[in-house]
Amino acid sequence: MKSIATAIAAGALFATTLAGTADTAKAAVMGATVTSISASWLNPDPSNVSIDNDGNTVSARWGQPVSWPWRQSGYDFRARTTPSDLDAGDSFWIGRFTHRNYPITGTTLSSISLSVTFEGFIKGSNTPFQVTSLFNFDHEETPNVWGTCPAGSSSTCDDVVTATLNEGASQSVVVDGMKYLFTIGGFMVGDQQFEHWLTKEHKKNKAYLLASLEVHPVPLPAAAWFLITALGGLGGLRWLKQRAAA
Repeated sequence: MKSIATAIAAGALFATTLAGTADTAKAAVMGATVTSISASWLNPDPSNVSIDNDGNTVSARWGQPVSWPWRQSGYDFRARTTPSDLDAGDSFWIGRFTHRNYPITGTTLSSISLSVTFEGFIKGSNTPFQVTSLFNFDHEETPNVWGTCPAGSSSTCDDVVTATLNEGASQSVVVDGMKYLFTIGGFMVGDQQFEHWLTKEHKKNKAYLLASLEVHPVPLPAAAWFLITALGGLGGLRWLKQRAAA
């Protein structure tokens, strides 16, 4: 019985050592390369909002300018230039959102969606990843009349933007027993997450869309650990028999 117990202990030690060696080997790889980032504006309300989804910067514009510098109000999203290398634990920005507020008449935006996709591959592997998220923007184009401005307004009148992450916030892939989790977190202004803000007339607001990469070992299922331990135990018993015969 003592020999069997010793063999099982040896098997468990063998399994732990094997897992530790594998994790050490994998630790050198833990990273990814983003090869492309794309975005598009979708489902504007009203439908006659002007959309340009070509190029690295995609735009939505509305209204007729009523004063200098004679610009429409609008949203821009500029995707980050790729390729870009990432390490485990990195947070990184994948694009910049800009709200441009100018005095206008005519068409005003009520709501619109932004689809953002970034993709690439795991370092040391040809395994691809792709993450797509959809943001909904609600917009209040305020009349420029004192007494009708939203609370907190500091111009005549600030427009109001609200952004909500709708779906597809994360995606994971497993390579050589390591789980690579990519997550789109939201728009950040400095170290604060943007969900709701006011933009002064004749001004612009900017926020950066952040994502992150986390890498963790994938735990072996109980059956696999039992098999490894059993194999280690058989090796330990063989060693004990050889030692007794010597």
